[in-house]
Amino acid sequence: MGAPAAGVRWAVRGFLAVFIVCGLVGIEAWPLTGWRLFSTLRQPVERRWEAGAVGPDGIVQPIDFAALPRGYRGSVKVLRQLAVSSPSARDEVCRAWADEVQRTTGQLVVEVEVSSLAVDLRNGRAVRARAFTCGRRP
Repeated sequence: MGAPAAGVRWAVRGFLAVFIVCGLVGIEAWPLTGWRLFSTLRQPVERRWEAGAVGPDGIVQPIDFAALPRGYRGSVKVLRQLAVSSPSARDEVCRAWADEVQRTTGQLVVEVEVSSLAVDLRNGRAVRARAFTCGRRP
């Protein structure tokens, strides 16, 4: 078996160069990761955020961001930042979510409820607490 072709060698070198640059700069674009996949320390209690669509009857239905159009699939990351955002920024984001849930599912959405979920990783117990509601419609 001979040496790989020159084109293959250059492609591998190029990939490795881009891989190293992404790691040094901190770009997270799989497979060109900044090596943060398993580098964060896990705490015994993990906090997660959830959003629910509140109907006119007050019943909260969880928002399934994966079922919404592609542009909304990163919304789970937005939830983490929403708690520390201004009320006007919260309302703007929540109105967009409510409009899309209503458009996609046909469910009437009065407001969006954001909850904090504390999961104890040692025993699997979870405690949910309503953090805030936003995006109230007139």
